[in-house]
Formats: sequence, C-alpha cells, structure tokens
Amino acid sequence: MAENLTCDVVIAGCGVAGLYAALKMPRATNIIMLSKGAVDECDSMLAQGGICVLAEDDDYDAYFEDTMIAGHNENRAESVDIMIRGSRAVVSDLIGYGVRFERDDEGHLAFTREGAHSRPRICFHADETGKEITTALLAAVRKMPNVRILEHVEMRDLVLEAVPLSVEEMAAERSGEEFPKLTGVTCAGIEARTAEGEVFTISAHDTIMATGGVGGSYERSTNFPLLTGDACRIAQNHGIACEHLDYVQIHPTSLYTTEPGRAFLISESCRGEGAVLLDAEGKRFCNELDPRDVVTQAILDKMAEEGSDYVRLSFELVNPDIIKTHFRNIYEHCLEAGYDITTDPIPVVPAQHYFMGGVHVDKDSQTTCPHLFAVGETSCNGVHGKNRLASNSLLEALVFARRAAYRIAAGRSLPVVMMPQATFERIVRKSAPAQPKKKPAPEPENLLGTLDPESIKPAGTFVSTDPAPELTDEEAVSAALASLDAPVVVPGEDLPEVTVDGEEMVDGAVEVVAEEAAVAAEGDGPEVEAAPVEAAEKGAVPAGEGEAAGDADDVSEDPEPAESSEAADSASDEETDAAANAESDANVAGEQSADESDGDCEPEAKAAEVEAAETEDAAEAGAEAADAAADDEDIADEAVEDATASDDAPGEAASEDAPADEAPAAEPHEKKE
Repeated sequence: MAENLTCDVVIAGCGVAGLYAALKMPRATNIIMLSKGAVDECDSMLAQGGICVLAEDDDYDAYFEDTMIAGHNENRAESVDIMIRGSRAVVSDLIGYGVRFERDDEGHLAFTREGAHSRPRICFHADETGKEITTALLAAVRKMPNVRILEHVEMRDLVLEAVPLSVEEMAAERSGEEFPKLTGVTCAGIEARTAEGEVFTISAHDTIMATGGVGGSYERSTNFPLLTGDACRIAQNHGIACEHLDYVQIHPTSLYTTEPGRAFLISESCRGEGAVLLDAEGKRFCNELDPRDVVTQAILDKMAEEGSDYVRLSFELVNPDIIKTHFRNIYEHCLEAGYDITTDPIPVVPAQHYFMGGVHVDKDSQTTCPHLFAVGETSCNGVHGKNRLASNSLLEALVFARRAAYRIAAGRSLPVVMMPQATFERIVRKSAPAQPKKKPAPEPENLLGTLDPESIKPAGTFVSTDPAPELTDEEAVSAALASLDAPVVVPGEDLPEVTVDGEEMVDGAVEVVAEEAAVAAEGDGPEVEAAPVEAAEKGAVPAGEGEAAGDADDVSEDPEPAESSEAADSASDEETDAAANAESDANVAGEQSADESDGDCEPEAKAAEVEAAETEDAAEAGAEAADAAADDEDIADEAVEDATASDDAPGEAASEDAPADEAPAAEPHEKKE
C-alpha cells in the first residue's frame, strides 16, 4: 500500500501552469507535484501558435479589445487587464529560463499574427511553442530540491476538513454573492491514486489544481485522452463553484483522418501567415482571420452544404521557407500522412480544442474553498469569456499561476503593475543570441573612372573649381541647420507629457505617489505599486535560476554561489536595476498585516523566511550582474546610463541580469496555444 505524504503545497498537474506555480514559490516550500500520465503528456506540450505579449504600449487598447471581442464581451475586464499588464514580465521570465523565441535579423523578438488579432503580437518558437516553454520550465523545476514529481499518479479527490466559522464567514453566508465561499471547511490536501490502483493521501496546507481541460471526453479532440475534467467533477461533488461549463472551444482546423486517436492540430498561425480555406471547388468561402468560433461555424456550414467530411487548407500563398521553418512540425507530420503542404491543399475539419469554463476562481486563482486554488485550463478566471483569443492560453495560465503562488506565499494579492516597455526591450536585446560578425563591405568600384565632372553635372549647373571656404565649427553647424527644412529637436528640450488612463508615465511606467503605494500595501485602495526607486539601498534583489529581469512581482528565490566582490562592484549599476525591480514585492510580503493573513499562515515566520530569501537573492543577483558586466562592457555602460537616469524614470529601475519578478515570500496557473 502506498504511503501517505505531507507537504506545504501539492500541485495536481505538470503543465505550464503547475510548473510555473512551483517555480514562483519560495525555495523553502516543500512541494509535491502529480502527473496523471507521463510529465510530457500535458496539453501545454501541444500548443503550436505561441504566446501573446504587449510589446508596445500603444497596443494595449487594441489587444484588450481583440480579447473582449473574441470572447463576445463575456470576459471579466479586470482579468483581461491583469493578463495584458503581466505579459512582459512573464515573457521576460521565460527568456531567462532559456525559452528560444524566434528573432529577426537584428535580434528583436519576431511576432506572428493569428485569427481575431488586429496586429502581430505573438511570440513563437517554430510551431512548437508550448513544447519549448514546457520543456524549459520542467528542466528548471527538476533542479529544485524542494519539489518532488510523482508521475502516473492522479488526483482522485480532495481532502476537506471541518473548521469553526468566523464572524466574517457567517456574514458572507448571508451576503447573497454569486459565488459564495464555502464556510466551515478548508482544503487540507488531496486523495491520490497510482496507476496500479493504490490510494493514498497527500496532506498539504495549500492545494493547486492544474489538471487541464476536458478534451478526453470528446470523440474528436486535439487534447490528450487523459484530460477528462477531473478537477471540475471533484469540485462539483464538494459544492465548490464552477463556471461556464458549457463554454467549449472547437478549433477550426485539425488534420482530417479516419484513424482513431488524438486529432492533429493545424495551427491558426498558418492562416495568420497566409494559408486559406477552400471548398470542394477550390474557392475561398470565409475570412480565415475571424475568431475561431466564427471560422468553425463557416466550415461546418460549408461541409453540410457540400455533404463533405472536410474542407481544404491551401498554403499556396505561404512562402515555402516559412512552411519549412515556422511550421516545420506541421510540414513533417503532413508529409508522414501523405501530404506535401508546399504543393497541395490538406483536408481539415473542426475538433474540440479548449475549455473556457472551469472551476471558478478570483484574480488570485482562489476557488470558493479556502486553501484551494485552480490554474490553467482547469480554472475559469474570466479572461477568455465565451471564446478564447488565439495564443492567450499560455499567457493566461502563466500570469495567474504566478498570482496563485504569490497569494499562497505572501497571503495577499500580487500588485498589478506593468513592466516598462524600455525595460522589456533591454531584456530582449541583452538576451539576443550573438550574431556572427559580418565582414566589412568592400570598397565600391569606381564605375565613373576619370570622367570630367563637367560631363555629368546637370544642365545649367555652375561647377566651381574654387576650394570650399573654411568654416569654424559653429558656422558649419549653423549652416547645416539652416539647410534643413524639417524642425530640429534640441537635446534637453521638454518632451510632451505622456499619460495612460489619466496617469503620468515615465518611459512607460506609471508613477505612483508614495501615499497611494502605502494605501495599496494595506489593501485599502486600488492595486498599484510604487515605482521601485530605493530598492538598491535595501538590498532587495529578484532571483530565480535562469530567470530574466521582470517587474519583481514574485516571491521565490533560487540562490547561486556569489562571484568575487570586485566583479560585483563593477556591475553595481546593474545590481541597482535588479534591486529596484524587487523592492515592491519585498515590502509587500515583509509588511504583511495580520488581518490579511489566513490566521494559520504564521505571517511573522513567513516574513523572516522572506528576509532570508532576499539576502540570498541579493548575493545571486550581484554575481549574475558581475558576470554580465564582464562579458559585455557596452551593455554595462548602457546599464550605468539607465541607472543614472532612474532619478527621472523610477519605473525603469529593473534588472535585465537577474531573473524576472521574484522577491520576498512567494506566489503561485495553465492552458494552451
């Protein structure tokens, strides 16, 4: 008989949401993770298209609107905002963990576009983005000595314990809320079952359900068969609220086959790059970039009209090089099935793909049962509404997994703050693969030989043979400026004021006055975070092995041996950026109030743990900054300039060398393409 286990946090599911939640916990947290099958049998591995990111500030409104329109405006606006604002920190973090997003020739992130997106904003790795991200996160988790992964073990049930009712809970019982919290009980772990049928209990202070979607319940689905909606079934058995269980997304294009088994997805990004849908006569019949539910209905209508089993997808308008690189996995799979997509259309048919409903959660991924969280496709946080926008699933899973981890570790909500665009761009630039040095271009050949200038001058032009008059530097500059028709921008002139939602911006970061930040820290005002200006003086530096610099909203740590103090001193400016990036979260967890804690979370002990974590983080970040400075003097000089400018642009004080967003006491979500 299997032995019962005890831990701090148990996570059912090893997709991107479960893995990222584990990575965002403090390293002192004892974590057990379950995988119903092998760890690579999760839908996160199957996501092809990519992950969205708000690369530029001016895309916020369009991205928000695209998400809402795709979801038929049934989305929770607050959740959509949280996801978009958290996208830069998450993508920066993924880069730090070693995810190899495609780049352009200059090292910038390459973006693709999919259906219902008004512009390209999707980062990708060929057509296997989910596999690339999941593999990188799994590798990082496997390095954590505090995490134990149990494969071929499923969550069979929840363990609920009776607890006395508090005054607040009794008041909440009578509040008439749409999704009232369970009272008189708390989640104390899960009941698990091995592949051999042995049942055992895992006792835990907090439980995270990340068991994926419901595709295994459908005859034709792009999901793994083992994804059968376990979390929703178990939650309903215990009266834990679920939401929109009928919101199931059908993907327009899976490869048609008469063979049984999981349907092979043909990514929506194929249509984003120019692939078109054709009827039996070879004619287009819909707008391929409409939302998924609209395209799916158009295909089903055409199949009914023709009495056919499929329609066709043609890649004729897609560059063959793009097919063999961006879509290499699809290209190779279709070749194995007997189709060469560079020359012939392929048969496609709609298939079940994604579950927008799930276990109801709030903005911190908390269910209506105390100490029980749900993340990824298992949960319904309202981001997707009635229909998911393409490539929002990975982002939503990661953003809300991070928030769950933070809530568990810090006992409060992660402040909603957006990484400045300039910081994100620096992280991307510094992480770009080294480009091979180009040979200098040869001197252009003088094709004119010794032609007389008189023979090539415009007719009627006087060519003077007198030497040019000598000018002083000031005269030369004045003459050059006078010759320009365009207005001249003089360095030092005041630039126009930039605002976002009525708030002043400094290089993309919202300036928040200290009073507002203090109110937010106490939980009595809007969720804003003060620009991290003084963090360097306090030594609060984000950490986490392999992570890129973010906006310091996380609370885990991943210490490594520090390098020499001389090297660290040489990179002090970059340390300042890294330190500033984590100050807000350090203060958040360190100053956690008793009335915000759960009562049994021992906030004083957590604060002590956080303080120790910050000390280790500072040493690690110093070492990383030293290495980066030694390897790249030019970038170090740039960091010095950034640090110098931070007095005027406090929102930019974030490190590119330290991993993204980790701080004082921890935070812990998942979905696909």
